[in-house]
Amino acid sequence: CSVGAHVRDAACYVAWAFARAYEPGVMQTHVHDLARGLLVLACTDREVNCRRAASAAFQENVGRQGTFPHGIDILTVADFFALGQRAHAYLEVTPCVAKFNT
Repeated sequence: CSVGAHVRDAACYVAWAFARAYEPGVMQTHVHDLARGLLVLACTDREVNCRRAASAAFQENVGRQGTFPHGIDILTVADFFALGQRAHAYLEVTPCVAKFNT
């Protein structure tokens, strides 16, 4: 396990929990920063569990908050399984996600 992976994984859990705990109005001012951070982690982290945790947190926020920019479109590209292999995440998923203006 790389240094800091457990912290990044825990941070994704917190982001996932925020989606369940807070109403969209409360999270509104943080949506863009949270979405951007989760997508960077989901696409570029070296640890598969961190990439998948970020994807799960992004998905939960898209579903519950409803205001994540390009949420459904990004989820179809950067889902839990698509991020499983590092090379695929880096070379295929990341360029597709980068086309969205988040």
